[in-house]
Amino acid sequence: MQNHTRLFIFLFSSLLFSQQPSNSNFQRNASINFKVFGIVSDSETGEPLEYATIAIKSKNNPEKIFGGLTDENGKFSVDVNPGLYELKIDYISFISYSNEDLMIRGNTDIGNIPLVLDVSMLDEVEVRAERTQVEIRLDRKIYNVGQDITVKGGNVSDVLANIPSIDVDFDGNISLRGNNNVRILINGKPSGLVGLSGPQGLRSLPSESIEKVEVVTSPSARYSAEGTAGILNIILKKQSLLGFNGNFNLNLGIPRNEGLNGTLNVRNEKVNLFSTVNLSNSENSGSYFSETNYTRQDLTIDEANDWDYNNKNIFFNLGSEYYFDDKTSLTLSGFYKKGDDSSYATNIVNDISEGIISSTNKRLRDETEMDESFEYALDFYKDYDRDGQTLSARISYEESEDDELEDIEDFASFPLISESIFEKVSNIDFQKRLLRTS
Repeated sequence: MQNHTRLFIFLFSSLLFSQQPSNSNFQRNASINFKVFGIVSDSETGEPLEYATIAIKSKNNPEKIFGGLTDENGKFSVDVNPGLYELKIDYISFISYSNEDLMIRGNTDIGNIPLVLDVSMLDEVEVRAERTQVEIRLDRKIYNVGQDITVKGGNVSDVLANIPSIDVDFDGNISLRGNNNVRILINGKPSGLVGLSGPQGLRSLPSESIEKVEVVTSPSARYSAEGTAGILNIILKKQSLLGFNGNFNLNLGIPRNEGLNGTLNVRNEKVNLFSTVNLSNSENSGSYFSETNYTRQDLTIDEANDWDYNNKNIFFNLGSEYYFDDKTSLTLSGFYKKGDDSSYATNIVNDISEGIISSTNKRLRDETEMDESFEYALDFYKDYDRDGQTLSARISYEESEDDELEDIEDFASFPLISESIFEKVSNIDFQKRLLRTS
């Protein structure tokens, strides 16, 4: 009986130890990572697709999902554990790619995955209302301004500030992905709307006159070398409805922001007349205070800033378009804009040492700027409706003037120094004269 008991214990122990390797393998697999990499491209053009979504889902554990996005070259690389997975690749307006039996036993190169454009999805799109939306194309991203209430009563700077990857500072300077070397076009062409002052001149262009903004980060050969960061193409509204139509908007805001803008359009089968007008007046004021302490030197620097800013703008656009047929047109257009800006700022800096103001520096800045420009243009356009071939020609004349006056006054003051000198002198003299006689 004792021998049987020992045999049972031996067999049971063997079974327990035989289970250990499988659990160890599971833990080892969970700690091992292999790379799944490849390229996603357009099946028609072969161009890489940026920001395509990569999802790798475990077949044994549906809750375990690995993923990532393609870069600007269409490449992706995802770290996964060994096992059986389902691979899915999605991209806007393209048919999704799926591989339901992807076995990962090591680093796996998926290769080039060409995605096919979903034409049926595009045909079914129906726009029922004007709204802000994004269109992603191979060479650009298009941001439709629509009826975005966040930019109502604003200008083009407010519109651009709402677009990802674009930054607009307080002075109206525009940068794309951190680079301010941006080329700005109006309706696909250089324009006097930009003005002599550069992007700052766009502040007089109302947001209601903008239909969409195209962001081109990889310009083709048709563009000049100017604008290494990219190109911003601002497309202005041009009504195309038959008959007589238009709209007017009145904007009031706090702090003071007044604006009146409107569009008018008259069109028949052959001729389209369009016009846009905008009047705006805005005021803004602000202040800030800062204090810097230097403990080792027992020094404190207080700085106070106050400013007032006023901006007045007039913008007027008028044009006529003649249609030879559905694919050929000739457009004569012109615009006039005038901006009047003024600002007044005060800067006071106090140096405080040991609790006493040792010096005060005060700067007063009074700045006025007036920019005025107009442009006339004649544009011809023809669409050949084959392989995207188009012909466009433009003749334009523009004139701009920008006057800026800045008056800066600096003042420095120091406290009166009071010094008292007290001197006390005490003196004792003792003198004795000795006479010797013989």
